[in-house]
Parts: sequence; structure tokens; C-alpha cells
Amino acid sequence: MAERLVLIFHGIGEPHVWADAAERRVWCATEEFISIVDALPEVSERRQMAIDITFDDGNVSDYEIALPALRARGLKATFFVCAGRLGQAGYLEADHLRGLVDAGMTVGSHGWDHVDWRDLPDRAVADRELVLAKDVLEDALRGRPIDAVALPFGSYDRHVLKAVSGLFDLVYSCDGGLAESTTGLIARECFSTSWTAASLWNLASRRSLRENIRRALAIGYKVNRFGRRSGWSLGSY
Repeated sequence: MAERLVLIFHGIGEPHVWADAAERRVWCATEEFISIVDALPEVSERRQMAIDITFDDGNVSDYEIALPALRARGLKATFFVCAGRLGQAGYLEADHLRGLVDAGMTVGSHGWDHVDWRDLPDRAVADRELVLAKDVLEDALRGRPIDAVALPFGSYDRHVLKAVSGLFDLVYSCDGGLAESTTGLIARECFSTSWTAASLWNLASRRSLRENIRRALAIGYKVNRFGRRSGWSLGSY
């Protein structure tokens, strides 16, 4: 299983009352989530492809709804948490993070405030997003290292990739398509309300040569574009 399908969920059940229209489009109803995770073993076996599950943002539904469903089916997942939201209404607390890890799950960083890392205004904000967020999550996990990061909004350029590569072993994007390895920039498919469990069969289909070329060009453009920063450089960490 060289290629993998990596799924992203941004909240299960009822969206937050403050969620805007864009965020509501990526929240997954509980019943739909259950149907998807129930379909995963068959899709994985029939397509001969590993399927990974990830969660972004650190919503409390990750712990209250997703975790019991995953444990009941013997599934694992990675939870990417915005450290600045820890303990806020609707979001995970430090005890939840420890509960996730105790259940065999992985916790990763999703930054501090969920902002675009291509547009960080200065070094102090960059330090908070990349370094302080990682430190806070590691402290919450009592020293357990945070080795993985999910790029907020899936946004990056070569400066962002250089910075995160100095801090994390695994970097997850939202580029879509199949992930070709377990290292480097790992592509993910983002759930939307247009999905059904049947969508997994199409998502887990092998890409054509034309699709591979189109995707490689798109990623190359993202790597080489520039953010709107001025007067300073994100550099490396």
C-alpha cells in the first residue's frame, strides 16, 4: 500500500453556533461520520490502500463523538489542534488531549490562532504560531513530543515549508488526491457536506497520469509562490 488516502474532518455533529457558512460546509453530521468510518475497512481492502483519518482545529466533538466511534471500531486517527483554542468553549481541553493519546491516538499542531502562515505579519506572531503552539501542546501532553503539523487552510510556500521542516517530521496539506508516502508533504482530502460513504470509493481510486501531472504542477506553484509578507522573512526554525 504505497499510496494512502488521508481524510480530514473539521468537526462532527452540530457546528458551532458561531461557525460561518464556509466552516459549516466541512462539518460532518454524526450519522454520516459513522457511515464513513464503517465503510473504511472494506474500501481499504478492496482498493488495497491504507486510509488514514485526521481532524483539524481541535473541536470538542473530536473527543466526545469521534473518539468513541473510532475506539469502537479499532481505528486510529491524528488530531491537529490549535493551541490557542485549548480550553475555550467548544474546543478541546488539555485533559482531552491526554485522553486521546491514552486511547492510542496522535496529537499534532495546527498552529495557535488558525491563520494563514504565508501572511504572518512579523517574527513574534510566527514564533507563537509555530513554536509556542508546539510547546503548549507538548506541555499539555506532559512532555510527549509533537512531531506532526497540519498547515492552516492548507496554505504554504517554500518559506513556510522550510520553517516547519525544522520543527516537525510530518507536514500535512489539504492538496487533495492520494498521499504518495509517509514523509514530506502529505496530501489530504477534506470532508465536505457533499460527501457520502460512497464517495470513499472514488477518493480511493488511482490517479491517471494526467491527474498526477496536474497535481504536481499545482503543488509546484504553491511551493514557489510568495506570501504577502514585507520587511522580514519566515526563514527557518
